[in-house]
Amino acid sequence: IFWKFSDLVPRVEALASAIGTTKSVAMRSDNSAENVVIQLACACAGTSLYTYKTPTDLGESSHHSVAVASKEDLSLAGYPGAPESDTGLILHDIMHGNFMNVATFERTEALLVEPSESAAAFYNSSRGVEWSALVALGAQAMDHLELSKEDGLVIPITLNHTFGMTGVLAALQANCSVILPSLTPDPHATVDAVFAQGGTVMLADTHTLKALEGMEAPGSLRTGLVKVGSGEALGLKPPVAWSGVSFTAVGK
Repeated sequence: IFWKFSDLVPRVEALASAIGTTKSVAMRSDNSAENVVIQLACACAGTSLYTYKTPTDLGESSHHSVAVASKEDLSLAGYPGAPESDTGLILHDIMHGNFMNVATFERTEALLVEPSESAAAFYNSSRGVEWSALVALGAQAMDHLELSKEDGLVIPITLNHTFGMTGVLAALQANCSVILPSLTPDPHATVDAVFAQGGTVMLADTHTLKALEGMEAPGSLRTGLVKVGSGEALGLKPPVAWSGVSFTAVGK
């Protein structure tokens, strides 16, 4: 799948409009383009997002108004009868029992892709991160990595985490490409994606770099960030290298 930002924004606006005044959305999704759309739409709508690791966890999240996941996961979570989906993700209005395909939302009003400060993202946790704080972290990463529109930011780590979504927001603010190598972590897919898409910067964690040991970094890759501990501080610990490429440590 390949989307330009001009393709992304209408999808975000349409979904944000459909979400409307919904207080909270529960999501079970891997690293997909639709995941990005849902997170940005929640931010724009001023809706809190709660991510869940398994369908069972999603099914137990009864205090939300809307659930979003694949047809299979929704069924496993206890929402039978979901329609087929071209995108792979479907919304379920828990309050009224209605299913809505993410791809079929009509654009009903123009919304700027700007985060509301009234809501937060809860990534598999009871502790939320305000959308405005995520945007600020994205700006920090953008400045540190010196991102420009010529860059391709590779994100092989989960988007259902502050660090992963920080990368997306860094790329959006720098107007550079976001490259999602695979739905779930896959070192070979990561290297292939960097080669194929000309990735120049990468976000990783220690598990990612461990899995990449013995593989050669593509020549296009110039730097990156690696999550080594809690918190979002940059450079408190020594940088970590992969195949001659230096990654700034994030965390303490």
